[in-house]
Amino acid sequence: MPGAIRLLVLSIMIRWLVASIELPLLERVFWSAIATMLGIVAVAWALLVLNGVVERYTQRRLQGIAHGEIVAMLRLVRRVADVLVVAAGGLVTLHYFGVDPTAALAGLGIGGIAVALAAQKTLENVVGGVSIIVDQAVRVGDFLKLGDTLGTVDSIGLRSTRIRTLDRTILSVPNGQIANVNIETLSARDKFWFHHFVGLRYETTSGQLRAIVDSIRSYLGAHPMVDRSEAIRVRFFRFGPFSLDVELFAYVFAGDWEAFLETQQDLLVDVMGIVERAGASFALPSQTLHVDDARGGASSANRIGAARSARLEAPRQAVGPA
Repeated sequence: MPGAIRLLVLSIMIRWLVASIELPLLERVFWSAIATMLGIVAVAWALLVLNGVVERYTQRRLQGIAHGEIVAMLRLVRRVADVLVVAAGGLVTLHYFGVDPTAALAGLGIGGIAVALAAQKTLENVVGGVSIIVDQAVRVGDFLKLGDTLGTVDSIGLRSTRIRTLDRTILSVPNGQIANVNIETLSARDKFWFHHFVGLRYETTSGQLRAIVDSIRSYLGAHPMVDRSEAIRVRFFRFGPFSLDVELFAYVFAGDWEAFLETQQDLLVDVMGIVERAGASFALPSQTLHVDDARGGASSANRIGAARSARLEAPRQAVGPA
């Protein structure tokens, strides 16, 4: 039999023997106390074993659909339940021996406050981890942006969350910090924003510009990966410093970031083909230098050169007669 059952059977047998055999009062009290202690230990032991069985059963039921945060949550619940069982057993023991547990509970309350103040950051991270798991603000496998960090959630613990960055390093972030910052979950997007500017050279004519805008709008509206229920905007946006800027605005269906990059590449290459077929070209950052009338510039240069020569000859004439 399991150990808890053996202790419980032993406690029952001792009580039966004490009730059946004539014993002195002190021995009767002694063996009754032993039987009671064995019974309390047996019940507490059985409850602790039951907590472990329930935890393992729940893990098996959730196997394949549960993530690491669920396992951590189950472990926390079991630890709390174990502590409650042990505390209840201690209180029952004190009550049996005639000790008032009120003072002990008050002492535990003061000690708990002291421990909570000493472990404030740890408790903050634990509470933050529980809130993250319950609220499911962050889940294992999510690709998110946390501050300036981009990465995939590798695991969620009770104290910290581990994020695998784009450099393939592991970044451990305390759960209390995650609960107090803005998190952008990029992998939860149902569609991606396609937003670019096409810079055309200023030599582009108005007819070419209209043809390019209309062709790109028709192309995006007919593309199967572009969401036609949302606004598709292709507009001549502004006269830029060195280009005529055309804005492209649309939403693209994609399952993840890699699929969006693939679709975006196809769209941009096709837009380049539309610009080339219209006879236009893309602008490069450039500057134009306009030179004034060469005749006026030459006369000014001659005057400057003559004045400079006069200043150079003056010291020679002053030194010669001396």
